[in-house]
Amino acid sequence: MSGPGEIYAMTGLSTWRWEPAADRLVFSGEREETRAALGLPQTLEGTLRMVQPSHRSEVRRVVTRAAEGVDDSYCIRYPSTVVAGRERWLESRGVVVRGAGGQVEAVQGTTQDVTEAELARLELLRSRNFNQATIDSLDAHVAVLDEEGTIVLVNGAWARFASRNGSPGVGVGASYPGVCDAAGNTAQEACLVAQALRQMLAGSLSWYEVEYPCHSPDAERWFKMQATVHRGDGAARVVVQHHDITRRVLLERDERLRSRLLDEVDAAVIATDLDGRVTLWSRGAQALYAWTDEEAVGEPLADLTVPSQGMTGWTASLSMCAKTPDGRATSSSGERTKAAS
Repeated sequence: MSGPGEIYAMTGLSTWRWEPAADRLVFSGEREETRAALGLPQTLEGTLRMVQPSHRSEVRRVVTRAAEGVDDSYCIRYPSTVVAGRERWLESRGVVVRGAGGQVEAVQGTTQDVTEAELARLELLRSRNFNQATIDSLDAHVAVLDEEGTIVLVNGAWARFASRNGSPGVGVGASYPGVCDAAGNTAQEACLVAQALRQMLAGSLSWYEVEYPCHSPDAERWFKMQATVHRGDGAARVVVQHHDITRRVLLERDERLRSRLLDEVDAAVIATDLDGRVTLWSRGAQALYAWTDEEAVGEPLADLTVPSQGMTGWTASLSMCAKTPDGRATSSSGERTKAAS
């Protein structure tokens, strides 16, 4: 019959029986005289000395609860230095054996070397932690959906937004297309998003983008949602990102308002950048110079407003305007003429 040393060498598994009253630990099939020679512990304390100090108190707590009859069984994984003098990960499973009166007579179980599995698990955990830290560094609200549309990962920005806006159900484990369906009762864009996500999950759409309002009681807000299918070695995943575009939308709205107001002014109002190219061309400028806004914006101002014989003096004046702090040049007079094409 093979002893525990041989069994362990072949399978990484050993069986044992511990009697708490006598603090006696016996490995199955091993004769008394060979235990010391194999370096096998004979007591609980001897076993604990083979456990890394970082896990020793937890192993003691778990085993003591079984010895006192609090728990009927346990399973615990811990690092040890019992094999070849280097750290190994072991998994111990124990079951309480009770006497006729219900008292604990022994704890018997198995201990198995699970080093490879534990190292693989730790590496996967490190990889997941890195991935989580990476998406947590993004300002966008990010979620990853599995092939069923279920949220399997979110970043910190997503979680914080959901918490602050009373949407705790929009987290890991939730069906995001289902969430969008529910929101479609009050937001038409949500119905479109749900439809697009289902097309992506079905393989008929690879990318989708939409801008939408998402106002709170305290402020106006706009977001842009982007969804992209990621196809790796396993099942397809859909990465969903929501970007806050409120600042851009408000600036564009203000710019449109300014343009409308300037169009009401009975004068030609023109603005340029530091290079003298037109950035603003009011309706008055269009009436005065006969160039439309679409034709003028982006073009050199001198080409639009100055006859060729007056180009030298105008260029010098424009150069002086370009040196103003805000880099804008304005004009309220000029000749009604189009530059030769």
